[in-house]
Amino acid sequence: MTPWLAWLLAATLAAPVAAQLAVHDDTGRRVQLPQPAERIVALAPHATELLFAAGAGARLVAVAAYSDWPAAARDLPRIGGAGGLDRERLLALQPDLVVAWASGSRPGDLAWLERLGIAVYRSEPQRLTDIAANLRDLGRLAGQDATAEIAARHFEQALAAVCPPRPARATVLYRLWERPLLTYGGRHWSNDALRRVGLRNLFAAVDRPVFTPGREALVAAQPDYLLSRTPASDPLLSARPLAAPPELDRPTPRIVEGLQALCAQLCAD
Repeated sequence: MTPWLAWLLAATLAAPVAAQLAVHDDTGRRVQLPQPAERIVALAPHATELLFAAGAGARLVAVAAYSDWPAAARDLPRIGGAGGLDRERLLALQPDLVVAWASGSRPGDLAWLERLGIAVYRSEPQRLTDIAANLRDLGRLAGQDATAEIAARHFEQALAAVCPPRPARATVLYRLWERPLLTYGGRHWSNDALRRVGLRNLFAAVDRPVFTPGREALVAAQPDYLLSRTPASDPLLSARPLAAPPELDRPTPRIVEGLQALCAQLCAD
């Protein structure tokens, strides 16, 4: 066999393996690895949770600040967060995959990683079904396809049964922060979560993920419900208060628990 034919045969045999380790992330970028990732860094708390759920927790070598779930994540080294990345420390860890939050990680940090040849998977779920897709992608990149598939299917089944079907008629202001007031616009996965329990984001028409609404517009709109971590009423609103379960904060499989708790509140109202 000539050297050229030997090379062609080796490339042909290797092609299916490479294809199995290629995915497209939530921004449409192709992420490909020559072999399953052995050293993974998560640059967002939700990314940490997704990796553990996909069966890749043992391959994490560092996580972002505030990565507190599951309990095993609390013992892992911190490598930074939305405020910036400890580049020198990250290089010393020699990761072969970094899982980032597309809109929460610094673009310059992610571009720097890719210039170094480090694969970056950008997670940015827009719908709750994207959580299952993220699980499958991360499982594939870490060589944990079977575990990730089980987790994804379990999540999909739990999500389908989270609340009795109800039309999204009641409006809700999701208060993330009180002073200044921060809430979600239409470009955020929470809109899908609210619809699942029969609520409609008061500001779903605003083409932004998070913003500060004007007080005049807010008073004029008068939502039916005020959803916040501390369900205090607003003297200018007639909205009924709802407690926002902490599981609603991150696009991970645990969001099912948050939706169940929210649905229970609405059914009791």
